Amino acid sequence: MSVRMGLDRLADHAKAGAEIIASTDVSCLLHLDGLARKQEVPVETMHVAEILAAALRTDDGPASGASPTKGRIDGAC
Repeated sequence: MSVRMGLDRLADHAKAGAEIIASTDVSCLLHLDGLARKQEVPVETMHVAEILAAALRTDDGPASGASPTKGRIDGAC
């Protein structure tokens, strides 16, 4: 059941053009990352904290409009 749900979610994200799937749920991210790798879906999974940390590390800072990620982000769980 969880595999089918995960595959449905991956299909939704792919249809939306997502390059990055973001969530606060680590187990969800691990599940979707494993399915994406197995299905060879070119999508990256990131925890919201990783995105925030990347924003803090940018030279220009988030207020300048610099994006901490390169691709389209879609929420996961």
